[in-house]
Amino acid sequence: MNEKESPRILLVEDNAVIREKLEQLLVLKKYDVIAAKTGSQALDIINKTDKFHLVILDVMIPEPNGWELLIRIKSNPRTESWPVIMLTAIDDETSEANALYDGASDYITKPFRTKTLLARIESLIKRPPSISSESIVKNHDLPPLTDREKEVLICLTEGLSNNEIADRLTISRTTVEAHLKNIFAKLNVENRTQAAVLGVKCNLI
Repeated sequence: MNEKESPRILLVEDNAVIREKLEQLLVLKKYDVIAAKTGSQALDIINKTDKFHLVILDVMIPEPNGWELLIRIKSNPRTESWPVIMLTAIDDETSEANALYDGASDYITKPFRTKTLLARIESLIKRPPSISSESIVKNHDLPPLTDREKEVLICLTEGLSNNEIADRLTISRTTVEAHLKNIFAKLNVENRTQAAVLGVKCNLI
């Protein structure tokens, strides 16, 4: 990022009060903010914009909802490296875990603390960008996966949860998590969505 370039943030929030409050706050912090109030509007903006340094994404937005939009962002080689903060009133461990499994960089519940949110935003924007699956395909030889790792990767492409993978392969959830850790390390990816996309691109499965 150019030193003179303001980090560009896509804010997707259907609540007008929260959206305007966040937009004002971020602009004061010298961020370049583009706001959307629906998933379809956000997709239109994404298609017309070359790069966002961060996406702040509410879960309960009109179609596509935040979960679906997260998957679309993380499944697209052009946008998969963009950090995404999920901002939501849904405060439960399963939803948070699912968001992180699907590629979200952070999960913040409402009502949020302004200073905490700003600190997490700054941290993600300063973080070096993750390597996209497209660049890995072009520039790196990938180490071979074991037969079991390939089976797990196939399950990822089908969108199965860890528990569902464990049931299908008749192994424990702990074993699934160990295989996922090995797969992520071998493919040099950060999450299951990137692994699934790369597996298909490189004909690993």
